[in-house]
Amino acid sequence: MVISRARSWVTRMPGSGWMIVALVVGFTIGTFVAASSPVVEAAQLIGGIWLDGLRMTIVPLIFALVATGVASLGMGDHHEAARLGRRLPLVLIGLLIVSAVIGALMVPPLLGAVAIVPADIAALRTLFPAPPAPAVPGAAETLRAMIPTNVVASAAEGAVLPLVIFAVVLGLAVGKIDSDRAEAILQPLRGLADAMIVVVGWVLRIAPLGIFALALVIGATVGTAVLAILAQYLAISIAVTLVLIVLGYAIARFAGGVPLGRFARAMAPAQAIAASTQSSIATLPAMMVSAERVGIEERNAAAILSMRSRRSRSPRRRTR
Repeated sequence: MVISRARSWVTRMPGSGWMIVALVVGFTIGTFVAASSPVVEAAQLIGGIWLDGLRMTIVPLIFALVATGVASLGMGDHHEAARLGRRLPLVLIGLLIVSAVIGALMVPPLLGAVAIVPADIAALRTLFPAPPAPAVPGAAETLRAMIPTNVVASAAEGAVLPLVIFAVVLGLAVGKIDSDRAEAILQPLRGLADAMIVVVGWVLRIAPLGIFALALVIGATVGTAVLAILAQYLAISIAVTLVLIVLGYAIARFAGGVPLGRFARAMAPAQAIAASTQSSIATLPAMMVSAERVGIEERNAAAILSMRSRRSRSPRRRTR
């Protein structure tokens, strides 16, 4: 149900080309507009509202998808659920470690390849002052903070990790109770997930407007003086992302057994949205559709993607 709803909204979205055009045009126009202009204030308001529209779906969507996905696994084949539960942490941790190593090896040489004028760096720092560094908690404090003592407070503060842990525990518990009572809990959560997908679809339909407004603000406040810094950042991001995409395609082919052509066609919509919005939540509906196209069951996709909605992921076969 969630995937069918996501597919209907993804097909109605503006093409990724329009988003890229909005990004380029907005930044170009912004370089000719004064930072104190009312146009910039209006663009900042429009862009902020558009981003907030995406962000407001994060907590309910992730909570509903994780809880229903884990519960569906628990109510189904217990051997399959146990296998997925054993593999998922290892795969996620492994991918994070590999991504970190690739970034650590690639980024420093690329940063040193281009010399940035100190005046441009100072200008950028005045526009975006860094907040004071927070105190680093200890290991014990970090582990305790992962357990939500007040789920409502965690949701209000946007603390996603404690909320995900609670959703996993809730899903496991629901999978152990009587099926009739379990369905009474899961049906509202499935409806909530479907409704949030609709909201994300509404927001994405005006994505070119939101991206244009945000790009105009950046162009007006940053301007061409620090364009070299932004160009370097963009080039480094693209280079690292391309390496990770190649790695993901290799995992899909050799570990997942999915033909490269099929995988590329399935991933294209999600990758286009990710490149233009830089939002994992905005990309989540398209990723749900992509998961179905490579043979991943909806319950598995709902449980995994909502916890790993950061860029792309590697597929599994339909039997998993």
